[in-house]
Amino acid sequence: MFERIVIENVRNLVEVSVSPAAGANYLFGANGSGKTSVLESLYLLGYGRSFRGGPVDSIIRRGERFCRVVADLATPRGSSRVGLERSDKLWRARFDGDDVAQLSSLFIRVPVLGFEPTSAEALLFDADVRRRFVDWGVFHVEPGLLPVWRNYVRALRQRNASLRGGDHITADAWVAVLAEYGERIHSARLVYFEALKSYLATTIENISPTLDVVDIALRSGWAEGVDLYSAIQSSLERDITTGFTHCGPHRGDLRIGWHGRSFRDVGSRGQAKALALCLVLAQAKFYRDRTGRWPILLFDDPGSELDAGHQSRLADWIDREPVQVWLSGVEATLSLLPRDVAKFHVEQGKVTRLV
Repeated sequence: MFERIVIENVRNLVEVSVSPAAGANYLFGANGSGKTSVLESLYLLGYGRSFRGGPVDSIIRRGERFCRVVADLATPRGSSRVGLERSDKLWRARFDGDDVAQLSSLFIRVPVLGFEPTSAEALLFDADVRRRFVDWGVFHVEPGLLPVWRNYVRALRQRNASLRGGDHITADAWVAVLAEYGERIHSARLVYFEALKSYLATTIENISPTLDVVDIALRSGWAEGVDLYSAIQSSLERDITTGFTHCGPHRGDLRIGWHGRSFRDVGSRGQAKALALCLVLAQAKFYRDRTGRWPILLFDDPGSELDAGHQSRLADWIDREPVQVWLSGVEATLSLLPRDVAKFHVEQGKVTRLV
């Protein structure tokens, strides 16, 4: 959990210091006051980007050259300090005083999961978001697989560059490498997802029981019953035409069905929000059981995203679990707030703890 956070030059936050509670923390204030920017700053430490989308440099306060987030983090091994700075289109990160060479290794140490206004739509309409959801779990639970993913991405870029350059011999030389690493990535995803499904079923039962017939399946990114090497080879002509490798885990996805049809076609916006919430909570619980520690959970304006029933059940969930949660909203009091919560008033980029 975060013990203290210092934020500099993120959006409208000039310099903010927050000492949160170990459990629930609620940021409230008028629209544009900076409460979402606080959550965005915490998200940066776990992902290196904003959940709002847009250019990465857009998070830097107008007129400034950099933004920085530094946090004291309580871990099973004691306290640590982590910092991330963005300036001149470059990232710099440190962990306990040492420079971090790979940002992904920093993100593994700061596990953050978020639920915000675009979660539901992204879940239904953006395959990249669904892949990132699965891979968050895969690589946070099995961080040793990160080099496998890096090697796969490197080989994919090399093959695509060869395809676009018309160098088909070199492109063919990368197929075996892609197949080796790609099969390992999909196998890890499959093991993770099969284990996650039971957590999702339990979470749906407790949080959103009307979604009990949702069916979610993992797609590999190539034809079923075919090994990846053969799939890439059979797609060669199409790859040459487009300059892009069409088969592999970079094309993997989650198929979400409901009552025998695509959830996107039959589910309402409210049901999509409920499903996105259940996926986040299920992944958090699975991570806790596998690693012995909770991720940090961020909920941006859940009062406007969830109906009263889901708000109440989420509050009960937060009360039961020893997890650090950050919530935001406009009103000083919401029905979704758990019984024991620290409140912070945010106004014009300043954060004041009330209780």
